[in-house]
Amino acid sequence: MSSEYFGFIDFTFENKTENWVEIKDIQLNFQDKKIGKFVKIISGKELNIYLESIKIRNNIKEYNKRVILGTVAVIGNSIAKSSNGRNGQLIGNTLLAGSLTSLTLDEMNKQIDKLENAEIFPHNHLMSKDFLIPPGLFVKKFLIINSENSKTGYIKDILLTYSTVINGVSKTKTIKLRIRKYRISIYQKHIKRS
Repeated sequence: MSSEYFGFIDFTFENKTENWVEIKDIQLNFQDKKIGKFVKIISGKELNIYLESIKIRNNIKEYNKRVILGTVAVIGNSIAKSSNGRNGQLIGNTLLAGSLTSLTLDEMNKQIDKLENAEIFPHNHLMSKDFLIPPGLFVKKFLIINSENSKTGYIKDILLTYSTVINGVSKTKTIKLRIRKYRISIYQKHIKRS
């Protein structure tokens, strides 16, 4: 799901208690304040276009893998079938799906209370809205960041601040998340690691 300029981050929130846990007031930051000016949280129409583009890219990769393994006859038939213009139509439809462009991390944190998050993020996006975790279970969320790599440098960590509410008692936590340990991701693969 990642590319050189887009990082796909998968989060799992686990509830090890016997009570329902609500997660609220999520904020993201980097230890280096200048990074927040050059990293965007992808949302709205840009999120829709990104997801569709990744889907098309992955379909092309899968198609190319099949082409290599296939015969010449299968290749010709597949090319004829795949050039029906559907990809262009799918991208066109995604343009209609959202109205807000992405915000930098700094802008997002400043405007988080003003945004109608449910309208610009799908329900399984980290920034969509407050969410509940059932007792003994977990909830998965995702986040896609877009960085101006020449200005941010190699991003290793992100600070996640959120509140948990259990039986009406709220606690705020900040944790440092290493978003990657090893240089196996395609995201920022050409950036010199510091």
